[in-house]
Amino acid sequence: MGIHGNATCVMNYDGAVGYLIGEEHKGLRTMFIMMNAARLGVAAQGISQAEVAYQNAVAYCKDRVQGRSLRGAKFPDKPADPIIVHPDIRRMLMTARVFKDGARALACWAGLMVDVTRKHPTGRRGARPRICWAC
Repeated sequence: MGIHGNATCVMNYDGAVGYLIGEEHKGLRTMFIMMNAARLGVAAQGISQAEVAYQNAVAYCKDRVQGRSLRGAKFPDKPADPIIVHPDIRRMLMTARVFKDGARALACWAGLMVDVTRKHPTGRRGARPRICWAC
């Protein structure tokens, strides 16, 4: 899907009026705060595209027929078996799945860390609080 999955447009600023937001000479710092917050959103977009790609790959593998299963014909009435019965195809699908699910888990953990950092009772922004996962 690439850039087609993202809403973009051309913006023309001829004759526009600019206003200072925040402190003078502190714009780069402010921009990086915004960029750090946007990274999790960009990661979520990538994960959603990976999910769609994986689902489409599974559907294709169930539909595409070629060859026979190593353990005998799964569909003897058809000219060939779906490629999902082949071990190497299943390995490739599982590899894609674990990368996709791992990325989702990492994004959830990163989101949790953002929330904890913002709302932790120590009040120290940017602190790395310890979380008891057993609680």
